[in-house]
Amino acid sequence: MTIPPETAPAPELIAEALESKLWRDGIPDSLAQLSPLTEVDGVDVFAETIDWDGNSFAADCVVYVGLTYGEEDDDDGVSTSDNFPGRVRGHRSEGDAIVIDEISFDTSSFYE
Repeated sequence: MTIPPETAPAPELIAEALESKLWRDGIPDSLAQLSPLTEVDGVDVFAETIDWDGNSFAADCVVYVGLTYGEEDDDDGVSTSDNFPGRVRGHRSEGDAIVIDEISFDTSSFYE
């Protein structure tokens, strides 16, 4: 069942909830393993992929990360950025807040 577009939360609200979860709970191991210092720079959720089933949803997303190698204050350190596709699952609570239940990211392109 799909929630009518006029009552479905905007993709930006799902992205904000996802980013908040990553900041609050820490980044998943799949991202943390990419560099000694991996930081989330942002996330996007693709509106056309949001699939609602009652108050639950699943959607495709992308995470943008900063990757730092070497010490943070090291002049010889290297920083770069990358992005990885992902999948987010969650639900809308009784108070209409977006709750993220599960996230996963595909980092296989990093190793190719």
